[in-house]
Amino acid sequence: MMSAEGIAFILAILYLFFSTARHESTSISGITMSRSLISLSSSLANAWPVKRSTIIRSLWCGYDNRLKFSSSGRYEDPILPISRSHLNRFSTTKAEDESFYESTVKSALVMGSKMLIEGGAFEPELSACHLLSHVLQLQVSNGFYHMLQILENDKFAREIANREVTNSQMTIYKEFLQRRLKHEPIQYIIEEWDFYDFTLKCRAPVLCPRPETEELVEWVKEHIRQKIKNPSQNFRILDVGCGTGAIGLALARLFPQASVLAIDLSPEAVALSTENAKILNLLDDVLGSTRYQAILSSASSFKLDDDEPGFDFVVSNPPYIPPADMHTLTADVIEYESYDALCGGESSDGLDVVRDIINQLPEWTRRSVLGTGDLFMEVDPTQPIILQKSLGVCVDELAKSKSNVCFVQRRNDFNGKERFVRLKVQQWDK
Repeated sequence: MMSAEGIAFILAILYLFFSTARHESTSISGITMSRSLISLSSSLANAWPVKRSTIIRSLWCGYDNRLKFSSSGRYEDPILPISRSHLNRFSTTKAEDESFYESTVKSALVMGSKMLIEGGAFEPELSACHLLSHVLQLQVSNGFYHMLQILENDKFAREIANREVTNSQMTIYKEFLQRRLKHEPIQYIIEEWDFYDFTLKCRAPVLCPRPETEELVEWVKEHIRQKIKNPSQNFRILDVGCGTGAIGLALARLFPQASVLAIDLSPEAVALSTENAKILNLLDDVLGSTRYQAILSSASSFKLDDDEPGFDFVVSNPPYIPPADMHTLTADVIEYESYDALCGGESSDGLDVVRDIINQLPEWTRRSVLGTGDLFMEVDPTQPIILQKSLGVCVDELAKSKSNVCFVQRRNDFNGKERFVRLKVQQWDK
């Protein structure tokens, strides 16, 4: 039987068939079809409870080439574009406007969507659904989907749709809407977001978790399971540039025998990832051993102690946007998220931090138990070919004369972009 995620993905692809190529020219029929597909996807989510990231990831895949993106394709959040010609769907009377703060869930959703559309907010309808669902403290697994369906269908979830929104709830909702009108990311407004199979606390200026990074976790998971057959085999993982802790915490949850050390040059990121680890009960195991620890350090300055064992696997979602692309980022990114967590440095290719990681990799992995020397990274789509040419492919003898680290493999994300790379230490200096 096909999974809910698979069905949602197919529905998103079907939407593309019915939609036009540009945001501003999206037809009414295309929008209507997309909403119908979202409603069906939401119904599937009720039958098979999944996280928001599952269906959003499936919907996201279709928009990467429809809107104007930076070359990285990473930082805009195109989930459900709305054409200006569709504003009349939310046309209201003056009396309805005045009743905004004495409303039901349905009317609050409609009015909130209208406000965000007219104010030029990103993803207005989905934003209204996320914000009101959070204000009402609905269950994370299906509250958001209920909001989507209520916005679409007067007959769905009438008990929730007709529920009165209290004055205090409406005040908070109004404050959230005003923040969204200033392009503040949803993740910062509601202070949380789903990643993989859990929820992370989010705060500015720490980078918001992106759905494609879940694919990096999947790749690392597959590789570790191929390498380690003994479930009791202990091993170490280094997460470079941990941010919220998304990658390292996901791997710690997947592999209870792993010990994860995370580093970041941002004090806010170290504090936030530690907080998330505590919420997920991942700081220590029942025997008191450290399962997850975050420390303040840059990639270039991080060193192992003399008697400290090396890392078996290194993972990273480093800053990688080329500096020339920074001006193309949307307001919700560049005005709120950390510049240092986005920009890959002063070099035109955006690989300054990546090169720091590569240079340190042999020392980080020298004394590892498994002797693997593997590095998995998320990068800009322009960068895998640069790394392959500069390092050489591991099977090529010429690679040994270029660097102690060689290029193993690249992998596309769900948009078909070359987003992930695997590198490996091929020889350690004696």
